[in-house]
Amino acid sequence: MGLLDRMRGVAGGTSLEETINQHAPEISEKIVTSLGPLVEKSGAVLHDDVQYRNLVATPLFLMLPPVVQLLGRERIKWDPIMLDIRNEVIVAEGGRLNIRPGAPEIVLAIVRRHFAAPASTV
Repeated sequence: MGLLDRMRGVAGGTSLEETINQHAPEISEKIVTSLGPLVEKSGAVLHDDVQYRNLVATPLFLMLPPVVQLLGRERIKWDPIMLDIRNEVIVAEGGRLNIRPGAPEIVLAIVRRHFAAPASTV
């Protein structure tokens, strides 16, 4: 299936949540793999929103599958997802950044949490 066919699927019946959940494992894998080089960075990246956005969030967005990128950063809730990743996956220890054990599962849970169907209220 080509990119245009996948985009038509989103526009023509496949919900945003379904599209993101379909790509969630790939998105999570790319995020965790890309976080590796952060270990060498100063902990300041974690606390400076501009540095974090420029050095982490934006490059990761550009590595997402094209069909997901085309949905747009706001629509896929990229910045809130990346803030949760910063808070739950990346830790500063001794002035350096580290990635928590179990990061792949944590990242996948974060991505899915942002696109979970709202609980129905009866």
